[in-house]
Amino acid sequence: MSTNTLPMRRRVLDAQLLSSIIDYLPMPIFMKDENSAFVLSNRRHAEMVGKIEEELLGNTTNVLMPQDEADKSRERDLPVLLKGEENISRRDYTFKDGRAIYNETRKARLFDSEGNAFVLGVSIDLSEQRQRESHLRAITDSVPVGVIEVVQGQGAIYANELALAYTQLDRSENPLDQILAKLSHQQPDFPGEKQKFEVTVAGEGAAGKRLLVRSSGWITIPYKAERAAVVSLTDLSEVAELRRENDEINRLNGELQDKLKQLREAQNELVAKGRLEQLGHLTATIAHELRNPLGAVSTSAFLLQRKLQAQNPGTEAQFARVANGVKRCNDIITQLLDFARVRKLDMKPVAVDDWLGGVVAEECRKLSNALNVLCDLQLGDATVAMDSARMSRAVINVLHNAAEALTGKAGQAAEVETADPTIAITSRLTDRGCEIVITDNGPGMTEEVLTRIREPLFTTKNFGTGLGVPAVEKILEQHQGGVDIASEHGKGSTFTLWWPRKAAA
Repeated sequence: MSTNTLPMRRRVLDAQLLSSIIDYLPMPIFMKDENSAFVLSNRRHAEMVGKIEEELLGNTTNVLMPQDEADKSRERDLPVLLKGEENISRRDYTFKDGRAIYNETRKARLFDSEGNAFVLGVSIDLSEQRQRESHLRAITDSVPVGVIEVVQGQGAIYANELALAYTQLDRSENPLDQILAKLSHQQPDFPGEKQKFEVTVAGEGAAGKRLLVRSSGWITIPYKAERAAVVSLTDLSEVAELRRENDEINRLNGELQDKLKQLREAQNELVAKGRLEQLGHLTATIAHELRNPLGAVSTSAFLLQRKLQAQNPGTEAQFARVANGVKRCNDIITQLLDFARVRKLDMKPVAVDDWLGGVVAEECRKLSNALNVLCDLQLGDATVAMDSARMSRAVINVLHNAAEALTGKAGQAAEVETADPTIAITSRLTDRGCEIVITDNGPGMTEEVLTRIREPLFTTKNFGTGLGVPAVEKILEQHQGGVDIASEHGKGSTFTLWWPRKAAA
């Protein structure tokens, strides 16, 4: 093999390899000679224009486009061929078969070894991108703020209708050259730097419009190889109006919520009154139907105990259970009556400390000896108007609830054992009137129990009716007062009974 043959083969092989590489590049590539005839068209370019390479080579763009489009394409090739100017253009192209594309083409001049000039072109089909941009611009036309798109080196390239309205410009006036000038007074690096400022914009004879201007700063767009910024405009007068309307809506919503709450309370009150009326009738029937038989049971048990106890030692426990059962039934009836009956209060001035001391002393005789009861009576000789009989029921209910939490009900152990079980009772005068505070160091209540403790018939005891606390609350409400309940699980509970010092009957 001669020495001249090998370089020639290498050159042929290199040309084939180069042609294959160009053919498989992912972008359309073509080359034209000085007569604008195609001398190269890779596979992607042929697919884009809808021809095979053999149909293009040696022909001009006349085979692809109408004559006027082909002539314009040749005119754009001449500066590249004659002056070597690199050219980047984005245009709509319509082919003879009716297809249309939006294309970006970059052109440059190359020479072969013999000095012949050629135009090398690289194309990018931007039809899909343009469709997305059109969609995004349609969206920006519908948003409630002005939007301006700015490209570095080109200025504003798009503004939605609201941005033109805010800056008082019209599309017929070619406003994109003016729109940034109207916004950038004394603002350095606008819009390239991320920033926010206010500006007043006014047209001729028009009142100034105060705008809040925000710029995203330069953002690199990879597929465009350029940097752009988005500027948004907000009419501050519209914002103020929206805030005013929002405040008004919030006010109306608040009033509506209050009215709905009042309506629910009124409905609940009507339902509760209906239930209370039914409960009153039921309670009266229970009291009549049960208390007479209970009295007979109690009397019979007492007589039997006197007759049989001496002859049958060891029966004391059985008779005690009978007595406790009768007492428990009587207590339930009493609680039902306290809760269901609405009777007029017998309001009289009462020396509270003397009265309270007597009630506590009497009830302490019925409580476990293991229980410590401490009294701190601070009212002295002060008198307060109240129904002493009804208020006694309230104090006794709370006192016995505390005792049962600490030491259990008679004959039953407490669910949680408490070391040194103590109940502290305090009387005092405050700004809202007379207060009786009853505190225990028992197991306390969970959050769930605390939120439901005032509900009628709710109880955590296996022997309770769930009417004790509601009955107490009802008595205090009749005195124009109330009951405050505080408790922490594992640390005890505090009940504060209060009512005005001069409560009306």
